[in-house]
Amino acid sequence: MVSVYGVKTVKALSDMLGTTVSVISNRVARNTIPYDLIVKCSIDTGAKLNWLLNGEGEPNIDGIKTEKNQLNYQAKH
Repeated sequence: MVSVYGVKTVKALSDMLGTTVSVISNRVARNTIPYDLIVKCSIDTGAKLNWLLNGEGEPNIDGIKTEKNQLNYQAKH
């Protein structure tokens, strides 16, 4: 989401998403997927949900270069 919005800090990202730094920091610390924020980012920018969620495919945004990154997410049982 940082690259899609073109921001460099968590504060700037939180401002773009209309949330607080603590909300984003908590999601990162808990390693949880912020589905609500990802959907908002997709609506705001046109980025494909599949790319935002797992880095697969193309972002569908001009000027964004993609790399295949490994995401480590483990669902809690």
